[in-house]
Amino acid sequence: MRAVFAVMMGLMVSAPAFAGKVQLNRAQEALVTISQTEAESMAMMMEAIDASAPLPVSDSAKAGWADAKKVHKKATKAWKKKDYLAAYDLFTQAGDLAEPAFGELLVMDDPPQAVIDAGSAQIESLSKMVSGLARAVDEHGSDDAKAKYATAKASFEEAETLWAEPTTRRDGAKKCWEATKTLNEAIRVAWAQKGAAE
Repeated sequence: MRAVFAVMMGLMVSAPAFAGKVQLNRAQEALVTISQTEAESMAMMMEAIDASAPLPVSDSAKAGWADAKKVHKKATKAWKKKDYLAAYDLFTQAGDLAEPAFGELLVMDDPPQAVIDAGSAQIESLSKMVSGLARAVDEHGSDDAKAKYATAKASFEEAETLWAEPTTRRDGAKKCWEATKTLNEAIRVAWAQKGAAE
């Protein structure tokens, strides 16, 4: 994951007023980076699920998948228009909707390799984000950002352990997604300060 810009996570909450504009620019860069990551991660997941059609999953998972595809199209359009906040929200929604189908595919007797690869890529991306954010959160993050980071890091470590075992991959994928969203929430907090700081 290109998490180099995301090291500004939470800075908007604690940044000195005189540095507000710089922090805003970096918070915006972080949001763009997160949106790009969501775009790439979701595209890989969507392709993996699509390649498994007809889906051997429950009716509820199929329904969620159908909705996920619609939301994903909206997210892609928002991204192309550089409406990054909207794209981020929509990619996250699409991920939530697609997760049941993705999870059920993971617990098949012989899971599609594309699905396994997509899950492994998510774990790797989250690992890079957790590593990249550690110092910045410790030195500059607000108390809220630090708390979110600690929660996300613990969830990631659990996800990594669960993913390593084929029998618990689904739980690992769920934990990975939860951790990713927790880290991303800090970027949302930072971006939400934009209007107040300008």
